[in-house]
Amino acid sequence: MRLFNAAFAGRFPALRIVAGALALAGLTVYAGCNSVEDRVSLGGLGSGPENLGPTTLEERIAEADVIARARFVSATPVAASRTNPAHYIGVVELRFRVLEYLRGSGANEIVALIDDEGIHYDTSAKALEGAKAIRDRRDTQWDGREAILFLLDDMPGKPSTSQANRYWLGFISTYTDGDGYTIDSDHKQWLPDASAGGAGTSSGSDTQRFLLAPPPPSGGASGQSASTSTITLASLKAKIAANTAAIGGSEAMKECLYQKRKWAREAQYRFDRIGTGKYFYIRHDAAIGSGLAKGTRAFTDPYVSQRPATAPASAGDYPLTGRDAALFTTKYPGVADTVRPLPAGTYKFYYGGRPKELIICDGLPKLEQEREEVFVTVTAPTGTVHEAFFDPVTLTAGGVGANSTEGDLKPAAFTVGGQSVELESLAWSGGSAVLTLDTHVSLSGQALDAIALNGTGAVTLAVADATVDQANATWTWSVAAAPWKNGDKLMLRIRQNQSEEGQ
Repeated sequence: MRLFNAAFAGRFPALRIVAGALALAGLTVYAGCNSVEDRVSLGGLGSGPENLGPTTLEERIAEADVIARARFVSATPVAASRTNPAHYIGVVELRFRVLEYLRGSGANEIVALIDDEGIHYDTSAKALEGAKAIRDRRDTQWDGREAILFLLDDMPGKPSTSQANRYWLGFISTYTDGDGYTIDSDHKQWLPDASAGGAGTSSGSDTQRFLLAPPPPSGGASGQSASTSTITLASLKAKIAANTAAIGGSEAMKECLYQKRKWAREAQYRFDRIGTGKYFYIRHDAAIGSGLAKGTRAFTDPYVSQRPATAPASAGDYPLTGRDAALFTTKYPGVADTVRPLPAGTYKFYYGGRPKELIICDGLPKLEQEREEVFVTVTAPTGTVHEAFFDPVTLTAGGVGANSTEGDLKPAAFTVGGQSVELESLAWSGGSAVLTLDTHVSLSGQALDAIALNGTGAVTLAVADATVDQANATWTWSVAAAPWKNGDKLMLRIRQNQSEEGQ
């Protein structure tokens, strides 16, 4: 049973399903279709859930329990009883002769059910009349063609679909024209042969073509217009095989891949409808000081207070992506901490919640993954001249350091005394630590701090203690042992130190 809605990113802990929305710890948010019974419906009780764009072929393949190439045989109206609450519904049993199973297996003849989700009856006689009305209203123009059927083997609330060789196909809604299962539907659970009787291709051949969309008026019922969208049986089989291989026999993976494609469609629909502007994207701004210890809280999701203190089994995770995502890590219930001291600057990453059900297939669509942007402004203390990442690596056999190509010494450019300059390297070798710039500038009154992961100074080098070579733009300090080692993750800060003298 599918009760999880993947249309809303990041707000899923402690959710419960409500009509057309998600309720999260007292907060109701728009989420579109939710339950298994309304996932393909434009109608239903009341106004019904919103249809968020036509389903893709890949989505229908991922969802289907059985996919069959078949021929229509008959349509029989019946009254079906339901409990809790007790009532009757009108159902049409569509009987098909199966020519080939593309997914699953079963009998040579099967029954696929359609109904009207918006109508409940208090007697079986009334339900039967309703079923007859459904039969009479359904689109019959494709009955004479072979067709591909996408079937669900157990639809909660649809009587008898759990029985062998009985499936759920779709619906005819009171609230819309036409039906919700043929090629004219947004869901297209029924893909008829592109030409009546399969003319021009052999039944079951690789080149047999099926309609992916209704043929335009100029093509008529024959569907021979050049603009008609079709797919060959061979291509369809290849798509089914690829999905089956990705599932690997796992029901959890099957559900995840379906929800992933469903969520991607709904996100794209909202994006296209709302537009690319401020109404679709969500921006968060945060601020911290530079050089703070690893684990500093940089961002807190505004909805943290709405979530349980302890992560529920369904909590999922909050993967970070984007330019600076590697500098942060996430924790439940929705926060991001630094993974190292950060130099001054503005850092950006995308923040998006991924429900537990969608972790197995990384089911976070790109649009949702990049919908919530977090900007963290890192500010240096007063008196700071420059800050940069410093990841020492082996530069020579005798020492460790960093330069523009080995290790991290970025950003390299800064301004001191009104003059632009760049860091070229910071290394230790033969008992000396050496700072090299691209040109000589006065660093009088400055000091260099290498700040460790815990936010404390791993080493401080006062410029007043350095030997300066103006011609080569180097500052050299005599040190008995390397002040850093290969693999350290430090932050370099050049700051004012008014007690110093010299260059």
